Amino acid sequence: MRACSRCRSWPSATNNWPNGWTSIKNDWPARWRKRGGDLRREVVQRNREHICKIDAPYALERAARLIRAGRVVAFPTDTLYGLGVDAWNPQALEQVSALKGRKQGRPFPVLIATPAQLSQLVAAIPPRVQRLIDAFWPGPLTLLFPPHPAVHPLLVGASGKIGVRLPAHPQVQELIRLAGVPITGTSANPSGAPPARNAREVATYFGRRVDLILDGGQTPATTGSTVVDATVDPPRFIREGVLSRSRILPYLEA
Repeated sequence: MRACSRCRSWPSATNNWPNGWTSIKNDWPARWRKRGGDLRREVVQRNREHICKIDAPYALERAARLIRAGRVVAFPTDTLYGLGVDAWNPQALEQVSALKGRKQGRPFPVLIATPAQLSQLVAAIPPRVQRLIDAFWPGPLTLLFPPHPAVHPLLVGASGKIGVRLPAHPQVQELIRLAGVPITGTSANPSGAPPARNAREVATYFGRRVDLILDGGQTPATTGSTVVDATVDPPRFIREGVLSRSRILPYLEA
């Protein structure tokens, strides 16, 4: 539709503004003057820095540095996504508890990179339990042990036992080696919420309260690890997870 001659004859409102008003935009901070595309690219870049592909160059080194500094890193395992901190750092353990909204007294599962690290965490390894280790590690089996005297009470909680697992995930094993310490493997979700199976779900739960999310895609499992209590003889089956009860029981009864 053509504009009428009267409309075309109206003076531009901006032409009648005082000179000082038209200069306001020049005094705005530079980021306010950015075009929408620039702002979107900035947001995308920040997200890339927060959510990093686990196989990206130096991603594991960066995650290991954060863990050594007492920060929280989310990562995929052979079961579900976990939240990792230095298992020897009580302040970091408290941070994860607050992040998840965990009740006091709940123990932390601990992940190791090699069976040799087990001696740092547990008081003893019974021969029957060694058979379970040989059969199912690395893998989705968490074993409960009497804790080593050096283990902080926060790791053990009210149970008086420490849960340890060696995950069948080479990049997580490498992360633990680079960090130089065992790390926690508590599930990456608030207490009572469904477990996270991809990086997006972790970000939805925690946002930037987690310092880095290592994106390894969708996890292959829909449930956590199987748990066996190795503080008693014979070891006792506690929870069925990825490993079925039928696969574990022969090793408990032999």
